[in-house]
Amino acid sequence: MMNLAIAMSAPARRTVSSSLARLLAGGLLAAGFAGAASAHAVLTPPEASPGATWRGAVRISHGCEGTPTRLVRVTIPDGVVAVRPKAKYGWLIETTWAPYLKPVDIHGKKVMEGVKTITWKGAALPDHMFDDFEFMARIQPDVALQGGKLYFPVYQECEKGSFDWSQIPAVGQDAHDLKAPAPALVLAAGQGSGPGVIAGAGAAHAHIANTRQVVVSGGWARATPKGAKVAGAYVTIANGGSKDDVLLGGRFDVADRAEVHDMTMTDGVMRMRHLEQGLEVPAGGSVELRPGGLHLMLMGLKKPLLPGDAIKGVLTFRDAGDVAVTLPVEPAGSPGPGKAPAGAASPDGHGGQHHGDHGH
Repeated sequence: MMNLAIAMSAPARRTVSSSLARLLAGGLLAAGFAGAASAHAVLTPPEASPGATWRGAVRISHGCEGTPTRLVRVTIPDGVVAVRPKAKYGWLIETTWAPYLKPVDIHGKKVMEGVKTITWKGAALPDHMFDDFEFMARIQPDVALQGGKLYFPVYQECEKGSFDWSQIPAVGQDAHDLKAPAPALVLAAGQGSGPGVIAGAGAAHAHIANTRQVVVSGGWARATPKGAKVAGAYVTIANGGSKDDVLLGGRFDVADRAEVHDMTMTDGVMRMRHLEQGLEVPAGGSVELRPGGLHLMLMGLKKPLLPGDAIKGVLTFRDAGDVAVTLPVEPAGSPGPGKAPAGAASPDGHGGQHHGDHGH
């Protein structure tokens, strides 16, 4: 974890301290960390359409006993065919094959067998990081479901210990009550059919927010000077579901990556830290990212952000997966859309004249 100390003048300290106090009093900075045990293996995106090709991934969000993940294996359920894993740099990919329940027509040919398991091994995923293990597959129209879902058991092996994400809930049971639930796909009828339809990109991401009850609104970013390598972005996240979710980070076309950061005032010194385990969004609650507190840091800017621009990207959640966002760019020093500028440098340092003070 990185801690950054920023020296500030007394008036600036009073201004930021007062602002943070108001935010905390209003309950807007309800931040937290997701425990490793609660971050299950999941499929992203979590929806597919019968008769369509699904393109997605198994997402691993933590290791075992604090050690890196060394192997990930997913088992393909019956009724899922034409499976193809995506090459992953540094990882060796192995597949096993098994007969289909009945012949399958693939590109005009009758195919009798296909991939049953995919194994990624030979590299290491650190405990404090997450990654996606991608593949594509076709969901047969007559696939047998359990409670409207398809389950893909996942085995995760680490340097110390392992997880067997294979438990399937009984009828009427909540999967969140299980210790090691198998990742599931929700089959959404009527969202397209035929082998040419691909779920998992574009409009499919819009369904994720509705499915998981995560809504992102009020987003914006600050303009940056020429040569700046980082920028600040801000959103409000509401979780209308019955379970907590976690914002892990994101990605934007204009930057190498997006991280979740927090700023606090300690003994008159502003300190910044990267929330490596993510930001918890409580069930039935909301979290606001704004200047001087919780915020998104766009790392490795590829070009300056100019007032009036709009940047596109996705925010990545532990359970909801990727949620598409478009953020308008406000002038440097702006407190937000429709608000009068304070006339001072940004308290979180992103987009203002003191941008380089953070040492990124």
